[in-house]
Amino acid sequence: MVSNIPELLLDPYIKLWVLLPISVVMVLVGVLRTYISMTLDPSPKIEDHKLLREQQHIRRLANYCNNDSVFRNKMEYDAKVRYFVDEYSGTKYLRKLPPKDPNEQPNPLTDSSSNDFMMQSVKSSLANWVPQSIILWWVNFFFKGYVIMRLPFAVTSNFKPMLQTSIDTTDLDASYVSSISWYFVNLLGLKSVYSLIFNDASMVNKLMTQQQQQPIQPQLAGAGPSAQQLFQNRIESLKIARFNSCLDRTEQRLLHYYESK
Repeated sequence: MVSNIPELLLDPYIKLWVLLPISVVMVLVGVLRTYISMTLDPSPKIEDHKLLREQQHIRRLANYCNNDSVFRNKMEYDAKVRYFVDEYSGTKYLRKLPPKDPNEQPNPLTDSSSNDFMMQSVKSSLANWVPQSIILWWVNFFFKGYVIMRLPFAVTSNFKPMLQTSIDTTDLDASYVSSISWYFVNLLGLKSVYSLIFNDASMVNKLMTQQQQQPIQPQLAGAGPSAQQLFQNRIESLKIARFNSCLDRTEQRLLHYYESK
């Protein structure tokens, strides 16, 4: 069945005064946002040696639990477990001493690392979402309802909500694209253009991630398990772990290997 709906005759100046400005502004704002993000990135700081020591000992205990010390005999394994239990049961390797009241919750506003992370998250949000909101307002205010181009290939009607935002014409062919939809297409599809401009894959991936995703929420102090709880959990796992050495039943496995030959 041939449709009787005539094709739209698009003014050629639409490409010059609508499609091209939207594309150029999107690219320039993406480049500007990248340099602003680089400017707002905090300078590297010297981390607290107590925090590094705490993290390294937690990682050491976790690695020992995961590897299970398969190359040790039972006596050495038990001695190592007793050493870990005695060494990490106290507060020797904790960055901060636990509160005297176990029900007392730490105040996230007094933690400098959380405050720095929150401030950096706010700066990233301002550098990312404010320009996008301004561009979307600009496109919606000046070019709302514009049909700016037609795709060179046919698409089904399922693409109408994506390609014809702000156009309430139900019988219009789905291959026509509105100005606001073109904004979202540029928002998701400018990776190749940014690759030509920056010539840095990591910077391009970071820029596309900032455009397409919500900013990461900061991890506040007290929101997760404390270091003392992590030490206790690892020690409990080490106590109930079953010793499994690769040297057990070596003779039987060797004889069974040659018997099967």
